[in-house]
Amino acid sequence: MNTLLLTYLGERDLSAGHAGNLARTVRFYSEFVGSEPERFDYQTVNAFLSRIIDTRSRETAKLYRRGIVTLWNYQAECGLCEYPNTRRIKQIKSQLDPPRAFSLDETERLIEAAGELQGSYPWGKRSLYWQALISGALACGLRRGDLLRLPRSIQDGQKFTIRESKTGMIYTRQLSPDATARLRKLPDQPLAYPWRYTRTSFTKTWRSIVKRAEMDGQFKWLRRSFVTYSGWRHVDPKVSRQHYIDPRLISEDVPMVDISRKG
Repeated sequence: MNTLLLTYLGERDLSAGHAGNLARTVRFYSEFVGSEPERFDYQTVNAFLSRIIDTRSRETAKLYRRGIVTLWNYQAECGLCEYPNTRRIKQIKSQLDPPRAFSLDETERLIEAAGELQGSYPWGKRSLYWQALISGALACGLRRGDLLRLPRSIQDGQKFTIRESKTGMIYTRQLSPDATARLRKLPDQPLAYPWRYTRTSFTKTWRSIVKRAEMDGQFKWLRRSFVTYSGWRHVDPKVSRQHYIDPRLISEDVPMVDISRKG
């Protein structure tokens, strides 16, 4: 299966995000099977998708389903099997729960909680780093991977452009005065928010901040807060409504909030 994936990726110019999703699909499917299978089959695929729904989310299961169908079709193109009958592959309904984002008051609580962190990283105090990162995430609304590769030059507070790793789309962003001031407290370095440790380490620290703030929520909720409050919308407005805008925090008859006023 890994050989199939590498061959498929070698023949196509895919975004890093799409390629990563396919790689994760193959890895988790192989782990579920207990080996590296050579072919897909309906019974195993449907059992795998059911497990993902139970243990993770319907949206994640839909993502893996798309990856499986993509690679199954590619196997058929290569003459290795018959084309899949997608009607026999588990149909997954979308999540019914609306997106959750942090309110502006909650982001302030997160920044306060981050200020209680002890110790330092090679690139600065942990407390100052996480305060700058949270404020920057709210101001820019970028995915974590894109946020962590921003250059330090953004501390000038001017507008900048970035090409998203997942979609390849180019967007214009700008740090808020609060995010700019917090970033300038960190030692000078090539990247604005460098991270040299594991994803697990990042998540562990984030959870400790959320716990200190006596709250709940994931780091990606900051991106949702940006979309909810700033007025920025995805190319497909439906995506914004389904995946980003928290209806508890704003409605169409309420003016957009200037998120630059708060951290």
